[in-house]
Amino acid sequence: GEWDIGELIYQSFNGDILHFAGLAFLLVALFKKCKMPVLTMGGVAVLMQIAGALLSRYFPVSEGWSYVVGLFYFVGNCYFPLLQWFIFPVAGIIFAKYLRHVTDKDRFYRSVLGISAMLILGLCSALAFAGYDMRNFYMLKGDVYYQQEFFHSVFALLVILIELALLYFVTKKINIKAINNTVNYISAKLNTIYIIQWMLVGTATFVVMMAG
Repeated sequence: GEWDIGELIYQSFNGDILHFAGLAFLLVALFKKCKMPVLTMGGVAVLMQIAGALLSRYFPVSEGWSYVVGLFYFVGNCYFPLLQWFIFPVAGIIFAKYLRHVTDKDRFYRSVLGISAMLILGLCSALAFAGYDMRNFYMLKGDVYYQQEFFHSVFALLVILIELALLYFVTKKINIKAINNTVNYISAKLNTIYIIQWMLVGTATFVVMMAG
């Protein structure tokens, strides 16, 4: 079609999940180098998210700068900004720290399931009573989903904990060896799968666009 320098810049420099992953790995490495306790890391992640939400709201930047600044807090053109999304990998690190020491996993996951279900029910009930539109937790329109704020993340983490607990009990009923083999294969081939996936998505999108 017609030449569009803005579209070329966007397609070349917009930030996505891999940019976030790289920044998150680097930041975790820095925290470990500083011998920061895992729970302290969690507290820092919460403060980072609050800071990211405030910066996103009160400190917009120009289109050009958004490709750099957007890697750290949401200003458009970059998704999964570090400040607002770092809470998720840190939550995983904290969960793993305690999971390693669990001897009775059945009891542990029953507790996780029960407590998480009660908390998410209480959270949703309180927010519904306050008139809050809970579609903001997962809505893509207006890039709302990528502008993570504290309650968004609490909701998402509770959903994840419920899912983990349910998956634990489901996997006890089916062939564990087959699951492990599948997970090991996917893990070993993750980069290849990721690249091929996006080649397929990109090609399919192009075909759909050309077909009108």
